[in-house]
Amino acid sequence: MDPAIPGPSRPKRSCIQRDVKRPLTEDELRKHAESFLDSSDDEPFVESEDSWAEAENLEDSDRAEDEIINNDPEDGSSDDGNSNDAQTTFVWNDTPALENIIFSGNPVLRVPHPGNNSYDFFSLLVTDELLNHIVEQTNEYAEEVFLNKSTKEKSRITEWKDVTLKELKVFLGIWFHMGNIRINRLQDYWKKDELFAIPGLQKHE
Repeated sequence: MDPAIPGPSRPKRSCIQRDVKRPLTEDELRKHAESFLDSSDDEPFVESEDSWAEAENLEDSDRAEDEIINNDPEDGSSDDGNSNDAQTTFVWNDTPALENIIFSGNPVLRVPHPGNNSYDFFSLLVTDELLNHIVEQTNEYAEEVFLNKSTKEKSRITEWKDVTLKELKVFLGIWFHMGNIRINRLQDYWKKDELFAIPGLQKHE
């Protein structure tokens, strides 16, 4: 570039001198503290009227804050239209909160006697109507999964067969019976080894 041709102007750089103060040593700090204490002891403290007025204003503001905190917003207004100040208190009582209602009816079964075994009484609560509803919903859900586009050809759902009411009852019976036989792993209930196999479960596999 020709030095005779003026180029773009550049901002001037100036060096700014900063006043960096040296930190005080421990001896210097101690001397400053002693001189400050000596000067404060020489001057007697005189309370002015302004200081008393400021202290009274602080007490009034604290008292007003306490009244606002202790005021219950749910309390109704008094006769003269001013809200009442309320303070919540808790009193312990030995009387239980729930009342013991004595049953005065006749404790008998109000439906026809189903039978004498446990399954008969179980059928009073888990009826065939409820089980049929479970069968229908189970088969519908399996069909939705089977028709899903993400289902692969080798998925186990491709071998699905509709559940029947009888099969559901057998499944519930095995499920309850498994609670009486403690085995470490769930898959061990279906082992075919003669040392670990459970004959009652194998025939319903």
